[in-house]
Amino acid sequence: MDFNDTPEEAEFRSQVRRWLAANAQRRAAGVAGGSILSAEAMDAAALARARAWQGMKAAAGYAAVTWPREYGGMGGTPMQGVIYAQEEAQFDVSIDLFIIGLGLAMPMLMVLGTPEQKQRFIRPALEGRETWCQLFSEPGAGSDLAGVRTRAVKDGDDWIINGQKIWTSFGHLADWGTLVARSDPARPKHKGLSFFLLDMKTAGVTVRQIRQISGARAG
Repeated sequence: MDFNDTPEEAEFRSQVRRWLAANAQRRAAGVAGGSILSAEAMDAAALARARAWQGMKAAAGYAAVTWPREYGGMGGTPMQGVIYAQEEAQFDVSIDLFIIGLGLAMPMLMVLGTPEQKQRFIRPALEGRETWCQLFSEPGAGSDLAGVRTRAVKDGDDWIINGQKIWTSFGHLADWGTLVARSDPARPKHKGLSFFLLDMKTAGVTVRQIRQISGARAG
């Protein structure tokens, strides 16, 4: 297998390198690219910088290289997505904050969302104006969705949700969360679950970071 860039890919890589060099600072030698541990250091100033960088990428067309153009993407190939990620990793920018929204929540909405949901959520996520977290794991279930105990009960046009989630990376910074809850306890395991989009500012939602033995805080 030939892992070298095709002429078209080489041109795209050069284009990306020029844009990054003009708009971001290169990482110091030996410093790795974005780590999920950066949640600890994501203060208000760092959050503002991350949002600004995401908005700049969106304006230039690099925020979602492989997304369809109708959703604000570049309509690029998977390899172009890889090339951009390789080049961006060499620069001192924060991208982890947007992984759940752009990598999981928005692709799901593109396939299953209503036109209204697509209109409401995709652009704000792409441009860094709203961030997302994933509310799957629980204290007694880990990542095993068959063991989810958070309950969702229908109340007219509303759902009342009660339960706990854990290991929610960047949950303390998120505007929205994708939440899995047990909506039909009479059905076994995975069959009684529903998927919700949760406004993290909803009354009754409490976010507490976990202080680990190292002193660092996690979701």
